[in-house]
Amino acid sequence: KDSQKYYKISIIAGKDAEDLQTSPKEILFLVDCSLSIKRERLEEFKKGLEYALNNLNPEDSFNIVAFKERIFWFSQYSVSPDDLNIRDAVRFVDKLSAGESTDTYTALYETVKIKHSINPSYIIFFSDGKPTQGITNSRKIINEITKLKNEEIQKLENEIRRNKKELANELESIEKEIIDIK
Repeated sequence: KDSQKYYKISIIAGKDAEDLQTSPKEILFLVDCSLSIKRERLEEFKKGLEYALNNLNPEDSFNIVAFKERIFWFSQYSVSPDDLNIRDAVRFVDKLSAGESTDTYTALYETVKIKHSINPSYIIFFSDGKPTQGITNSRKIINEITKLKNEEIQKLENEIRRNKKELANELESIEKEIIDIK
């Protein structure tokens, strides 16, 4: 219909897929509601989001972040995909309307920096990719978000090292106690 290109990748499980166990996951849906998103596109986003919500596994959790010139959270925390939460989420999505500008970076930053309730956590991004507010250069947005994630990974590695040292010291103390008892 328009000059934009769409890509779809389908991965289909074989007939033995029912034997595979699913892992709980957290999914954060980021929905661009800026003026650059035409009404028809926003309606497509809403339909896709409703489909995704209705196909979450019971042990999953989700949240929705709508963004334009500012961000709007469906819930303060990710929630389980029970009937009530799905109904409320669909209502939240139905009320979305186009805003002025697109602050993609802030939406991504705020979503990436929160402490996620389940690991793995996924962000599904519904957007036309045209930021108009805040950081607008796509490469810079990617670099800044990558830097943020790398900092988090570094903090996690440091915490693991610290815990390993504490554990080693504790084991050494226990060994000394055992030797003293003998």
